[in-house]
Amino acid sequence: MSVTDLVSHQAWPEDWLGQQALSGRHVWAIVDTSANEAIAHVRKLQASHDCTNLLDHITSDPSALAVAPRVVPVSHEGRSLALRAIWQSQETDEPMLFFIASAWSPQMWIQAMRRRMRARFTDGEHMLFRWWDARIWWALHEPELHQQADVQAFLAVAAASAWPGRDGQLQAAENPATNSDPSAHETAWALSDPTFAGLLKLGHADAVLGLCRSDYPSTLSLVPPAHRHALACDQVRWAQGQGFESPDDHALAVRIAAEVGPGWAGQPEWAEVVSQAVASGQTLRSTLAQA
Repeated sequence: MSVTDLVSHQAWPEDWLGQQALSGRHVWAIVDTSANEAIAHVRKLQASHDCTNLLDHITSDPSALAVAPRVVPVSHEGRSLALRAIWQSQETDEPMLFFIASAWSPQMWIQAMRRRMRARFTDGEHMLFRWWDARIWWALHEPELHQQADVQAFLAVAAASAWPGRDGQLQAAENPATNSDPSAHETAWALSDPTFAGLLKLGHADAVLGLCRSDYPSTLSLVPPAHRHALACDQVRWAQGQGFESPDDHALAVRIAAEVGPGWAGQPEWAEVVSQAVASGQTLRSTLAQA
């Protein structure tokens, strides 16, 4: 697997799509419809006969179908205005669209992606697995996870893929070609404990950014999109080093860092609040509320 910076993620990836066409692969656009910004464009996509809702084979619930992922075939010379609008408007910390290339037939590929919407733990429990979130796709390609046997089995669906990178650049990966799906006889992806732990670790900063978006909606506008993830990682490390394990505390630290600066905890007025929270064993959030 190789990951290479190409061009700005907001530039339509003509070259990458051309490479896949020359390789004889089908390319699929993966659309995460959970973001409000995607709703209007998704309506336009659904008007196309080749847009597939990956949940419509198991439910007719309108609320579930509304937020289910959509997959749309893309040609090298594809001119879908809806896809282009999503691609060009998405932010690096909240992506809505990425691409998967495969030599498998469309029917085989769609069935494989539907199987992977559920993950099965080692104790037999199941959960929904949001592989259509580009941040999870990124995590599956991180070196600490990529060579895990279960991750390799998951990625058998992708001969290549391209997604928006953290740094604002388009990222691309190639995987070994497979003619069959190692999970063809499964109803869910068999997820190992180490892989699940790795996904939780890699996804924590994104979850904290999600809390910021819901609890402090204006905060992230103060930080350039390409810098938000690094800021979240830095503040999470700092908070955990102080003994603050609550995600609410992590989000609060990101908020203060965005408003005051990354070194906020060293300023006298903030250092006093932090010291009080550590000494009392309270959360940073509750201590600040009492200050």
